[in-house]
Amino acid sequence: MYDPTDEKTDQLFGTMVEILKAVPDRVAKQALARLFEDAALLEAMLKQRGGNPEPESVESTLTAHWDEVQAGRNERAADFLYSIQSMEY
Repeated sequence: MYDPTDEKTDQLFGTMVEILKAVPDRVAKQALARLFEDAALLEAMLKQRGGNPEPESVESTLTAHWDEVQAGRNERAADFLYSIQSMEY
């Protein structure tokens, strides 16, 4: 749940959008692939441990742990931004 009124988050995501627009397509594709690979890996690890939560469970967990999720999202976004900036293009 992106909140455009959060200035720090808005600036972080705005910078990522600008960089993705500016880099060659292959770099943007590599960076985006990394995001989806990370998500798929986490999902595979969860399933391996017997977890396959129902959508309602996911939503209630998101609500209950929103501050932690938001902080983790912003940390991952900052790491993602750094990885894009450090790619050679």
